[in-house]
Amino acid sequence: MWKWLLRISVAVALLIAVGFGGLWWAARQEPDFYEQVRVVETEPEVRKQEAQETSRRFASVIQRVRQPAHQPVDSEGDPDEANADTEEAREVSEEWSEEFTERQINSWLAEEFPSKFRRFVPSELSDPRIDLADSAIRVGFRVNTPQFKGVVSLAVLPELLGPNQLRLTIQSLRAGLIPVDASQFREEISRKLDRARVRYQWSRHNDRLALVLRPTEDIAEIPVLESLEISDDRLQLRGKFDDAVDGQSISTAKAIDSVTR
Repeated sequence: MWKWLLRISVAVALLIAVGFGGLWWAARQEPDFYEQVRVVETEPEVRKQEAQETSRRFASVIQRVRQPAHQPVDSEGDPDEANADTEEAREVSEEWSEEFTERQINSWLAEEFPSKFRRFVPSELSDPRIDLADSAIRVGFRVNTPQFKGVVSLAVLPELLGPNQLRLTIQSLRAGLIPVDASQFREEISRKLDRARVRYQWSRHNDRLALVLRPTEDIAEIPVLESLEISDDRLQLRGKFDDAVDGQSISTAKAIDSVTR
């Protein structure tokens, strides 16, 4: 009888040991996309150039917001022709479009992000990298805490609900290869967003946790984002500088409230 109980105890102990060993191994693994992005690290000069170009293009969009859409009319020329040219110039200046490759964004994350945005990120997080595929964005970063050391990855589905109203539906959250329930971090994320004065709202979309982000500034003072597309390792953004969109912000906000409830 005692031998039988001993054998059962040994078997249970082995199962527990193997189980914890498997969990430890799975938690220490890195997602495939996180490993593949490391190619950026082997080309520092190219990475630096791509990061600077990406920053320049971002800054260009922001700068154009502050430029007047209308140019002064030449009083010595034909008023009709001058007005037509002004209207055409305004229509062109009202629209903006930028496309960024996965490599460019990862170069920017590796080169520019640590120096310019480090204060906004917890010190336990480092080496952010992204993967663009199937209309979704996967973000991976290295975590170094007493409880966990490894790579955490988050897959989100971005969707615009209106001008500058972005919904991020959480597809998955993993510590290594182990799935993690994202809802357990909801309160902590909310505290950090409140501290950063970010306007947000939690909701459910297709039975998944979603975070809706809204601009804190006047919508007329920032680029208006109207289209976001992810395909073939590329992120394409389109929008307007037209402050006429500002008049739609109230109705848009009401529509979003009804969607996110």
